Amino acid sequence: MTAVPAAGGLPSTVMCTRPVPANFPAGESSLIEQKRTGIMIKMVMTLKRREGMTHDEFTHYQRNVHRPLLMSIPEAEQYIRRFVVSYPVPVPNCPEPDYDSVVETWFDTMDDLNALLFSENFLKTVDPDHKNFVDLNSFGSIISEEEVVIGADLTG
Repeated sequence: MTAVPAAGGLPSTVMCTRPVPANFPAGESSLIEQKRTGIMIKMVMTLKRREGMTHDEFTHYQRNVHRPLLMSIPEAEQYIRRFVVSYPVPVPNCPEPDYDSVVETWFDTMDDLNALLFSENFLKTVDPDHKNFVDLNSFGSIISEEEVVIGADLTG
């Protein structure tokens, strides 16, 4: 089992304190298995704007300030396989959403996710910026294995 440091030693955007299961993909053989099965490591985060910020201000900051910070570090290009940010749209007869965005980030392995999140560049440049637009008390995340059911050709 690979141990994850206690919450005090983690970036503000990672709130897990349990050990990472040893069966998460790692290394070349799991990359071959991942290509065959379509399974990847995926981190999903729910973000709510900090107090005093409008949704439009939050969206502008995330798109035009924070995202360029993340993309400026070499580890982002090296380890991130896919990066998607979803913003809510108004839906008639539905309540306001609980979050201002959902961020999905795909990695080949748990080691790649950790390499990004614990890199000096991420810890010094990207992570400190979260407090400028995210309510860290309402932050949610899940690190999971993504298994594509529809939308991927798994035969080749």
